Amino acid sequence: MIRIGRYIRINPLTPLLFVICFFTNQHKILLISYSAILLHELAHLAAARLMGLRADNITFHPFGVNLQLKNKIIFSVSDEIILYAAGPAVNILLALSINALGLSSDAARYFYACNMALFFMNILPIAPLDGGIILKKIIAKSFGLRAAHNCLTAASVLTAAALIVTEAMAAYRVGVNYSVLLMIAFLVGNIFTQREKYDIDFVNELMFNGRKRRPNARVFVMYDDGDYRKIAKNFRRGNYGIVVRVNSDGEIVETLTEQQVIDRLIG
Repeated sequence: MIRIGRYIRINPLTPLLFVICFFTNQHKILLISYSAILLHELAHLAAARLMGLRADNITFHPFGVNLQLKNKIIFSVSDEIILYAAGPAVNILLALSINALGLSSDAARYFYACNMALFFMNILPIAPLDGGIILKKIIAKSFGLRAAHNCLTAASVLTAAALIVTEAMAAYRVGVNYSVLLMIAFLVGNIFTQREKYDIDFVNELMFNGRKRRPNARVFVMYDDGDYRKIAKNFRRGNYGIVVRVNSDGEIVETLTEQQVIDRLIG
């Protein structure tokens, strides 16, 4: 990866794609597509910052932009829904704005199409798309993580099957759409590659579910680069503190008692 500053990373193939598109006179279309995708990710970033989350990097891949957050643990389901809905919401607002303003240039029409495509694709109930993640959060809140995973897998299978049938009918009439085929392959592949171990949802369910709290115990989550002194300041008499240290992917690194935290501070 090519690093520019602290947060920006560029896949080496991305500049090559821009060069190829420039010489094939497709650079305007590529820039418009990238603009819609970048605005989608910036909307996620703005929502994350409002919730106190930090960005780790923004990576420019040949066919998309990806935002990676440094800390992903959120204590409120409503905040999680806002975080993941921000991207599609901006895309549909931009598309509606194009219509409202009556813009009809080729660039405006293509920008409208890109935003509509991003909106409809991202609200599909399939992880890791925004719609799938929102569905998983809502179900997990009421029925637990395993039920959410099973429901999301079923929704993914049904959605992928519907797309396969639709594409087969379209291919019979007008020919094969390879973009749709690639999207179907991505969706089907993701059904079998969803992570099951100590991910962000597991940490949220384990540590912050109200039914699991005890009045005499407090659980603190600390990231790898966290400060033990800040954590210790939150210890209170009459409550037993447990510190769970996690990495940026939400994987549990270790669990510490109050005494172990104090030993590290004075050791």
